[in-house]
Amino acid sequence: MANAQERISSPECPSCGAPLPEGGTVCAYCGRTVYITTFTSMYDLSMGELKQAAGDFDAQSLRHPDDARALFSLGCCYLRLGKYAKAEKSFQDAIDLDLDNPEAYLYHAIALLGGEPMSDIGSFTAEEIAEDVRAGLAVGTIPGLYLLWSCLQSRFYEQRGLIAQPSSAELFDKAVHVGATQADVDRLFELMDRPGGGY
Repeated sequence: MANAQERISSPECPSCGAPLPEGGTVCAYCGRTVYITTFTSMYDLSMGELKQAAGDFDAQSLRHPDDARALFSLGCCYLRLGKYAKAEKSFQDAIDLDLDNPEAYLYHAIALLGGEPMSDIGSFTAEEIAEDVRAGLAVGTIPGLYLLWSCLQSRFYEQRGLIAQPSSAELFDKAVHVGATQADVDRLFELMDRPGGGY
């Protein structure tokens, strides 16, 4: 019975079906990347490969609903495909299972935008995004969270004449201090469906 239970709860490679070792992201048998660990790794995938990956991660998350990595990977696929509501749900499910992944909070917040410009969102969505940023920063410091927070302060609060502390400039400086690059800024604006370039 232990073997049957082990097969049910152990994620497997969607390509060859081999079981994955705990914490593994690449199949030891066929060499396929099984989990997406960063959103930027998806830029090498064609739309066809991206749709195939979304199908694989969806099947994996149905077979293993407690697999936070599969849910995060599925959310990344949906976000890149512009399926914001599905991305939001996948990231929220991943967060519910693993509170310690700051990137899940970042991409959940971006999915909340639903492809809308930051300046067009409502107060409720702005507060949800701010909550995600704070929660993500509580578990890890990644430049994208500071960049998103800076954008929220600038494009939502400051644009409306509201006092926002810390200011967007302070948050942008903090993002640079923790390693943000122009490529990070460009990717964030691309994800938010806004033109990149100088912030």
